[in-house]
Amino acid sequence: MDFGVINEYSLHKLPTSAKAIIYPVPFCPADETYHLIKDFVSNGGSLYLSGDISYDANRSRTRQDRLQELCGVRYVSENYPNITGSNERGACIRVEATTGNVLSKSPDGSPMIVANSLGEGRVFYSPDPLEFHPGSPDIYKGFLNFSGVTRILIQPDDPSIRVFRLPTATEETVYVFFNESKEEKRVALVIGTETITLSIGAGKPGLIKTMSSGEVSALESQGESTIGTTALMDTDCHVMIASLDDQGIDESKSLMVLPIEPGHVRIATRIDWKNPVVGVGEMRSGKWHRLDSIEAKLSDGYLDFHINHLQSLNVLLIAEEDWLDKLAENL
Repeated sequence: MDFGVINEYSLHKLPTSAKAIIYPVPFCPADETYHLIKDFVSNGGSLYLSGDISYDANRSRTRQDRLQELCGVRYVSENYPNITGSNERGACIRVEATTGNVLSKSPDGSPMIVANSLGEGRVFYSPDPLEFHPGSPDIYKGFLNFSGVTRILIQPDDPSIRVFRLPTATEETVYVFFNESKEEKRVALVIGTETITLSIGAGKPGLIKTMSSGEVSALESQGESTIGTTALMDTDCHVMIASLDDQGIDESKSLMVLPIEPGHVRIATRIDWKNPVVGVGEMRSGKWHRLDSIEAKLSDGYLDFHINHLQSLNVLLIAEEDWLDKLAENL
């Protein structure tokens, strides 16, 4: 999904395009902040809220009416005095539903997830500060489905893979991924009529940039990447690749490679290369300066080369040998 980040002091600048707010463990918002949140919901927005919201800005529990007004529950009692250790304690307060609809209950029968309507909008509330638990992204998925916000669907639909989309000033679109798990993941994303598959290492980011034509013009990966059944790149290291000539990666004759570590890289190509070279250089005063070269072999439809440790610290440009200097001038 498309999203942004905003702090409580800037809520008055919230874009009118915003459809939902995820507001975890607020506990003690100022009255002004609370009223802005309430107005957002009343005017048709969807709100996710966890923990408690009945403390004032001085951290005194003087705003219990917020729970009734916003979340559709009544405060009953405090289960523990603060959120320290809450990852094992569950709900921080005990509540009972008034206007809210209980979607889930705790083992003792008290509400754990409550849906409430307010004006033209809805609130999705849990008295458990879930963000301190492993697996809290599952609750966000439930909230987004509840609020009707369209998610970016990936396969597998794995909560350990974070993905968001960034529109650009041009007609290109960037999809950014992060793998929070402890193992490499293969992720498939449908864009238009094409399925693009990306390998993302444990604890690593990934990226896909597409043009209006649907072609992939930039990638970040730590393994194999494909579009449909066609290979785009294969690598055993963390690397970023971008086309510099408004072509898809496999049709580009001007490529930039940003390696994060040494390793072997194979870039699929449909170009009839004559004398390709991988130039190794660094940026000085906004200009690329060549330091070294890497031999690029053409093998089975791939540009095939190896990056050593020193080369991995630089900016690599791939072009025909007689075009490389001109490409560097235009970079």
